[in-house]
Amino acid sequence: MLPFACRAALRLLALGLLAAALPVFAGAAGPDAAAFLPNDARYNPWIWPLARFGGQPGRYAVNIHMGFCNVDYFCEVATPAGGELIKDVRRTAADDVTREVLARIDALDRVGALTVRYGVGNVSPEVLRALLPRTGAMARIEEGRQHGRWGNPETHAKVFQCDDGAGEYYTVHGSLNLQTVGLTCKGNNALRFVEDAPNLSAAFAALAEAAGTGDGTGLFPGGRGTADSSGDDLPPFAVGDYVVRFYGGRAKAFVGGFPAQAGKPWPLYLNAPFPGQHAPGVIDWYDAALFDAAAELRQGRDVVLDVAMFEIGPTASFIDNLYRFVAEGFAGRRGEDRTRNDPVPAVRPGNLTVRLLWQFQGGDPAAPTATATLLAGPSVLRRVDAATGKAFTLESALVWPSLDAAGRPVNPGTPRDMHNKFVLLDVPGHETGRRIYVSSSNLDTPGLGSGRLWQAGTIVAARPGSGLWSGNNAQARQLFTAYKHYFELLWASREGQPGAGQAAFHEAISREHLAGRVNWIETVPEGAPPSRPPRPGIDAFFFPVPLNR
Repeated sequence: MLPFACRAALRLLALGLLAAALPVFAGAAGPDAAAFLPNDARYNPWIWPLARFGGQPGRYAVNIHMGFCNVDYFCEVATPAGGELIKDVRRTAADDVTREVLARIDALDRVGALTVRYGVGNVSPEVLRALLPRTGAMARIEEGRQHGRWGNPETHAKVFQCDDGAGEYYTVHGSLNLQTVGLTCKGNNALRFVEDAPNLSAAFAALAEAAGTGDGTGLFPGGRGTADSSGDDLPPFAVGDYVVRFYGGRAKAFVGGFPAQAGKPWPLYLNAPFPGQHAPGVIDWYDAALFDAAAELRQGRDVVLDVAMFEIGPTASFIDNLYRFVAEGFAGRRGEDRTRNDPVPAVRPGNLTVRLLWQFQGGDPAAPTATATLLAGPSVLRRVDAATGKAFTLESALVWPSLDAAGRPVNPGTPRDMHNKFVLLDVPGHETGRRIYVSSSNLDTPGLGSGRLWQAGTIVAARPGSGLWSGNNAQARQLFTAYKHYFELLWASREGQPGAGQAAFHEAISREHLAGRVNWIETVPEGAPPSRPPRPGIDAFFFPVPLNR
């Protein structure tokens, strides 16, 4: 039998799909000027793991769990109005991200397991199978919405996983779907978790199984999981020098379930994804950011919350709760822990600054809700504590809006989405309290649109004592400041600013990308080729990226 290297080379040559991208890896010097950067491992979170596994013999498993999977779905930001979608041109791996990823999977030495679950796509499972000539026959491929009707997997997650079963486990998660347009035009972010054992990756794999069967009962690590969620008691996972909390769920077990809670006092209107911190069966995952912010504020520390959100549902519990907390603070002088009835003797909170960046609100504009009234109100809400002089301030701003005839923001449609869904919690002077909240979920209304689908959320913190984000590293380039830098670029593109709009943002972030000032890649040693093993940790990728240099 031919040696592995020869067999792999022959397969790649026969496929005729990878030649344009093979020389481009993370850390490679002197990239080809003609290279398609969305398929470059420095800009695409899926390429480096596949390039590494593709360069050596082994038995590999791949698990793709996506809300959307599209082929030949291309976009270029070429007009002042923003991105233009091109979906009627047949492409190759050289200029299509999905084809490239599938071709690399198909060229792996031995694929022991290949599962592709996606909610919606412009191609059927049969077409995807045909794009996997070697492995398609053994692959499990499932699409949730076919012929206008939903079935399992009812999912909105955005997860890519691959592993060698022997010490390298990669999980990519965020707002990025498997489609070229998500890298070339849309605002997106993705975390890449690299582990040497299947810990966090096992939780993500269980979420895919839950979406596939429509029931998460007992599927998650330790036999955890309910019909609609992973359960709230999964332990934190250590990934390199980070601590990561995972939660997966759907409908009211992820985006809340009470449209109006005016009668509930602080903190009982929160439904954070922690044991004892939510009503039975109801979790609003984003309330975790309010719970954590309150814990810092209560100690007299200043807190900054930055929220980047694509869509807000007609009724969004997190928006209602956020505005209420800014307006009322620690009402009743109670702490954030709803399991404790003892009042806080004297609340002396620090300053709270919230920047809320959003693109549009779903639903019928002619049928306003309490959430809609808040969003349509003053763009700045400010409350000053007379006793302490401390201020709680919220500034709301639209980003890349598409307006209807009445001037209201509506769904801009692909590819003009600021598609991000993340929150940053900063604690100036106490940076050990920093948190990054990354999800596949918008601020949905339970049961409406993606508010009925399976979602994933992670909360990332630096390991206590690591000093990754604090001390001398507080302002250094690291994972948290990479997210902060990206948010600042987005904030500068909000309405009313000189850099407003998708086209201006694309130009600004392209310059930053080409200068190497956007993504954070720590798991791959500088200049290391894919033959070098990574170290456990977390990488971050931000979009859009330029098409070429």
